[in-house]
Amino acid sequence: MQSLGSVPSFKQSGILQDHQGAVHVVRLSSSEKYCLSAGADKNVRLWNVEKQSLIKTYSGGHGYPIFDLDLSSSNSQFVSVGEEKFAVVWDVQSGRIVRKLGGSSSGHMQRINAVCYAHITEDSVICTASYDRTVRCFDLRASNRSSDPIQVLDQAVDSVTDVCCFQYEILTASVDGYLRLYDIRTGYILTDYLGPPVGKCCFSHDGNCILASCLDSCLRLVDKSNGDCLAQYKGHVNEEFGLSCQLTPDDAFVVCGSEDGSIYCWELTGSMIVQNFNRAHKSTVSCVAIYSNILVSASHDSTIQLWTRNIETSQT
Repeated sequence: MQSLGSVPSFKQSGILQDHQGAVHVVRLSSSEKYCLSAGADKNVRLWNVEKQSLIKTYSGGHGYPIFDLDLSSSNSQFVSVGEEKFAVVWDVQSGRIVRKLGGSSSGHMQRINAVCYAHITEDSVICTASYDRTVRCFDLRASNRSSDPIQVLDQAVDSVTDVCCFQYEILTASVDGYLRLYDIRTGYILTDYLGPPVGKCCFSHDGNCILASCLDSCLRLVDKSNGDCLAQYKGHVNEEFGLSCQLTPDDAFVVCGSEDGSIYCWELTGSMIVQNFNRAHKSTVSCVAIYSNILVSASHDSTIQLWTRNIETSQT
């Protein structure tokens, strides 16, 4: 844990506009030079962040709104999911569809809310979380290119709203109020009951904590080892949609959007609001993505905003 020595101060540096309707997800490339976005218009867009320009539009994979996507660690492929019962794997450079996962009798029965690569497997396994209360894991190395899952996680009793991976662990969030942590080496499952529906979740960068965004307008920081709630973060509005939450790369600050169009940044250890982007967007801020110097926010107002980080050193 870090003390409040250098506060991240973000200033708006640009806006990306081409989507028609709500933007549900945005992801930055590891180089911070590019980002992918998707939403209600059924298309995925690749942007040059530095030039603030559209590079490519990926269309034809989805006939309904897209809810989530994830980039492979090599940035050569990405996977997208939405109202359909299957996931679509794309080649970034060519724009062609590499593969569709699910859609068979052993696939998801309802819409897919979230998706992630299990990066420890060199991006060979993709995990999808669904309204049908399950998470399904697909192996891209399958010789017969089967769309059948290699594993089904079905412990949730309500919609699974998010899934993310860290090393050998799979973390899920659910409307039933639980976080579930699966160790794929041992098969062991840890469950933490938070109470209100959990919309989104993520690991801290050191892997020791879990950050959960709940539909009672409260973010909760949970100790992964014992389930203790270490801190709560309030001030934003989150009662209807799953809003993505992130920690800065140094795990010192928490960032999340709000249904009133604002973006909040809290000190991790003291839960103090250190920056409020008041009404940054005209509608719900559905997703934020942050790396060392760039914050990107996506909104139901159809725009993506770019924010550049300056470091202001405070006197202690």
